[in-house]
Formats: sequence, C-alpha cells, structure tokens
Amino acid sequence: MAYVTWGIFAIAMLACIATSIWFYVVAFRQHILWGLACFFVPFAAIVFLIKYWHLAWKSFAACLVSMLICFVSFAANPDIQKMIAEGEAEQKQAAP
Repeated sequence: MAYVTWGIFAIAMLACIATSIWFYVVAFRQHILWGLACFFVPFAAIVFLIKYWHLAWKSFAACLVSMLICFVSFAANPDIQKMIAEGEAEQKQAAP
C-alpha cells in the first residue's frame, strides 16, 4: 500500500510541475513580459490569472487537482500515518 501511495504522489507531483509549466507557457504566449513577470515578480502570476482567466483557468484548475491528489496520497500513506502516531506518542510522554 505504501508503494502505491508513493507512486501516486510522485505522478501527481510531476503533473503539478507540468501544469505549472503549462501556466508559464500561456503567460509567455500572451506576451513575453507577462511570462517574465509571472516567473520573476511575486504575485504577478495571480494578477495574470485574474486578468486572463479565460486563457489560464485550465492550467490553474489542473494544478489544483494535482495538488489535491498529492495531499490525499500523502495523507493516505501508512508510513506517514505511522510517523505521525509515533510523534504524538512521544509528545505525550514528554509532556509533564
């Protein structure tokens, strides 16, 4: 089960990277300065997303879905659940 969740996590991470690249491609297609701004200026990507929603919504939605899959696969991993349980047990023992 752990290998499956790690595999899903890895694939979702790759999808998230690919959709981020897709977003930058959309920005560069609009104008080279938009692409550079999205890449180097903080919050310019949010401005681009709002201003050109009709162009960028698909890449944004795909990135959100891939991040959600990453989170769910990470949370469902039995190794991570075991580490969290052990950490909580150690905190209870250390508490006065």
